[in-house]
Amino acid sequence: MDGFLGTRAPLFPDVVVASLAAVVPLLLTGVVLAKRGRTAAHKTVMFATYHVLLAVVIAFVVWNAVAGTTVDGLEEAWFYRSFYLPFIAGHVVLAVFTVLFAGWVTWRAIRRRSEGADGQPSFDPKETGHHRRTGWVAVVLLVLTAASGLVIYWIRYVHDYGG
Repeated sequence: MDGFLGTRAPLFPDVVVASLAAVVPLLLTGVVLAKRGRTAAHKTVMFATYHVLLAVVIAFVVWNAVAGTTVDGLEEAWFYRSFYLPFIAGHVVLAVFTVLFAGWVTWRAIRRRSEGADGQPSFDPKETGHHRRTGWVAVVLLVLTAASGLVIYWIRYVHDYGG
């Protein structure tokens, strides 16, 4: 089935690239919410963003296993062995590490939260500082993973390499 972005991509890679393009604004929204002290909204946005991406990554892996990963002509392109294969290998390693790291950051944030006397979320200041630092690392990793995924999509389905 053809995709909806007007490239030669099938439908599912278009769904993945659309979700990757949505990651950066969602992450920035989550960061802004945290800076404004809106922790409940921050939690909702970041939790949803992480789990949607996790579902997309799992579905994409399954789709690749079922549909295959070849693109006509790509293997004959001059950059296939020298650039594309190392780049996609790096992307896969980065994506796996990012999913695990972001999951750990999310798990720690949920686990360390407690209710204050007023019923609002209360956080240990030491844990808040830790979450702020590791959260930024997770955001950077997610942005790098999304950007490298967009480059792979461009190489596979947009760039004219003679395929």
